[in-house]
Amino acid sequence: MEYNNLTKNKAPETAAVLESIPSWILRWGILIMTIIVAIVIISSIRLIHFQYNFSTNAHVESGSLVFSKTLNNDIDIEEIEYILIGNSKPLRINDLYISSNKKNIIIKTPSDYLDTLNVENTVKIEVFQKKSLLEIIVGDIN
Repeated sequence: MEYNNLTKNKAPETAAVLESIPSWILRWGILIMTIIVAIVIISSIRLIHFQYNFSTNAHVESGSLVFSKTLNNDIDIEEIEYILIGNSKPLRINDLYISSNKKNIIIKTPSDYLDTLNVENTVKIEVFQKKSLLEIIVGDIN
């Protein structure tokens, strides 16, 4: 496309501005801005992590909370920051012992929570973990 054809159908003010700027600057400027925007979007999707909470019900068995791994496949044990049991204060992951097998995730709670847990058979818990935007949108890639 010839450069004069680009400015022929424009308003006189727009044509004057387009004629004063060399076309190679416009092309390279658009290309560089596109690359910068793509890098920002890709890095924000992969590198920036958001706090993601997940609510589920857990069964109380001898002072431990047990919930199904198959029903709660969004929970990644390594990325858990803290857990909220019922209406209590948040428990940091360092205060808990978490183990898992093929079917269940088992959380052993501190002794001061045993009184609350012995009253009910099922407790609502909220798991707070860090996930990247890609993991939140797409799910687990592995």
